[in-house]
Amino acid sequence: MKTKEKKKTSFVLSSVLAISLGVAQPIFAAETPPAVITSTVTENPNSSMKLSWETRDLDVTKAIAQVVKKSDAKKFASKHVKTFTSNDIVFKNNRAYSKVSATQLEEGTEYLYRVGDGTDKGWSDKGQFKTASTDEEKEFSFLYLSDTQYSSASTDGKKTEQMLKNATSQFKDSVDFTYLAGDFTDKANNPDQWDTFFNLSQNLFQDTFMVPVIGNHDSASGLYLDNYFPSPESAKENTANESSYVYSFDYGSAHFASLNTEHSSGEKLEEQVEWLKKDMEASDKKWKIVLFHKSIYPGASHITDSDIIRLRTALSPVLDELNVDAVLSGHDHVYSRGFVNGDGSKENAQPVKPTDLSTVYAPDAPLYYTIVSGGLKFYNPKNYSVTTGDPLIPNYDFLDVKSTNVEDAASADGNKITYSEVTVSDEKITFDTYYTTTKTNDNRHLETFSIVKEKEHETWSPDKVYVAGDRVSHDGRVFEAKWWTKGENPLKSGQWDVWKEIKDENPNEIPEWNASDIYVAGDKAYYNGELYEAKWWTRGDNPSKSGQWDVWKKVK
Repeated sequence: MKTKEKKKTSFVLSSVLAISLGVAQPIFAAETPPAVITSTVTENPNSSMKLSWETRDLDVTKAIAQVVKKSDAKKFASKHVKTFTSNDIVFKNNRAYSKVSATQLEEGTEYLYRVGDGTDKGWSDKGQFKTASTDEEKEFSFLYLSDTQYSSASTDGKKTEQMLKNATSQFKDSVDFTYLAGDFTDKANNPDQWDTFFNLSQNLFQDTFMVPVIGNHDSASGLYLDNYFPSPESAKENTANESSYVYSFDYGSAHFASLNTEHSSGEKLEEQVEWLKKDMEASDKKWKIVLFHKSIYPGASHITDSDIIRLRTALSPVLDELNVDAVLSGHDHVYSRGFVNGDGSKENAQPVKPTDLSTVYAPDAPLYYTIVSGGLKFYNPKNYSVTTGDPLIPNYDFLDVKSTNVEDAASADGNKITYSEVTVSDEKITFDTYYTTTKTNDNRHLETFSIVKEKEHETWSPDKVYVAGDRVSHDGRVFEAKWWTKGENPLKSGQWDVWKEIKDENPNEIPEWNASDIYVAGDKAYYNGELYEAKWWTRGDNPSKSGQWDVWKKVK
């Protein structure tokens, strides 16, 4: 006790001395430096980022942030440091919440940032983020979480902390951003829950920028979520009612749109639907991904809640019509996924290889994904009836992967707290999902699941040279060159039949390679799970060895 009293007295004396000597006072006192530091997505994450933090100093008058390229050897001593200021400060709960917009940044670039009052001792620890790339052929990835719903450090907090430790150690240095599908804490207006939530996060949210959506546990009076992960400015313009967290952005080959499912009826929902239609129709990105909290096709007990029925009725036909590829949600505290048509029926996706059901061609229906990333509670499936007009079918038969919460709760390991690394390339989206067990704290791999889009083929040109394997489109059909050719119309195929037409194939009908069968150019066969195509006549040549003359080629 004596030591603590001495330290306090020493602080008071030094403060008085500073004042008596006329030393310029910082914007806030150095003994209360910024904490809970975050970076959050904007409408243009390739060139800007929103930086937020809190301090306990209620006399703060200005928010200041500095940003510098991570590659700059001099870091914050560099002459290239960018300084941003604002007066966007909110006071509540004996805290000051500050926000600054960092703008005119370079795309696809790693930056360090710090926030504070501009004095040497008044800066926060450094954080980092990477701006988005506009290169559509460049792969990127993000961490997908939902319903961390932190409540108490003594119970669920320990379980959630272990999951966050696992996710952070695996992915913090490799993912480009984090997406949390709502319900960050259990009570949004409890500042202590927020403080502990950030303490548990292992700096994950300080070192990757956040893509937030609002959940029902985030929507307490005063919109506390906005203090930590602000709604992008465009949300005020996207709907007449200025609904928060209704926004969109591009990253690489994907277009993302966020909705606010707290508005589940009436004008506010209708406005979001109309905005989504215009937003998606204006995008030419290859992948379209929609983000919101309340899953409309989950695998547990929220399936027939009145607000879910209203959301499903309004959104499902539209998401299907807009050719949305994936809808990433939470809310129902369960892990489930499935392709669902606009009328609620199940869409069966075609596997790329019959022997591998984990990689499928993207069908003409959205993939609905639901995960739970908190240890507070888990929900079970229920028996339900389908009401008239609700785009739903019975028994959760719209899902490919259904809830296992009942079995998990009874097991020695306990329930699964799930999180997923989502990797997006020009041709494929892959969900690599892991889980932490609630009873044993083990970390395990759950599954890897991918959806693939076939490449679009260039239009045939009589002036271009094509070689064996090149594919072109002509007159609404697809052709493949057997060897070198120029100027030979695929429809006529030239004197030597140089072009062959590629027709839709059912992978399940392609046979396994047989050493005794004869194959000619264009014939396909599977061998050890890999698809091969013959270049010319062959018999007995093992596709994996491809024969003396390289007669087989692997089809990717």
